[in-house]
Amino acid sequence: MMCSTRQEMMEAVRKGKADAAFVYYYMAQAFVNSDTTGTMTYTLLEQPTFTYRMVVLSTENHALAGILTKAMYAMPENFVEYLAAQYTTYKATDLTFVD
Repeated sequence: MMCSTRQEMMEAVRKGKADAAFVYYYMAQAFVNSDTTGTMTYTLLEQPTFTYRMVVLSTENHALAGILTKAMYAMPENFVEYLAAQYTTYKATDLTFVD
């Protein structure tokens, strides 16, 4: 299943089209709090990992999975963690003190 936004990923979970979605904590919390069905839950991962996993629906072209797998294995070690950190950590920049 191809989802373009985190909202679509969480909707896919709610509709039973996906088992889980890994999203930023506050986004998951807001989605679960607004869910009127009461079926959604979220779990905070204390030590998140970014192990490579891929699932391809039977209706998708399976050659794509092979291409993506080769691309993932060709990446430098810890590159996925580096990319994930760009979106999941806060980096203070250009801070000044005011008197």
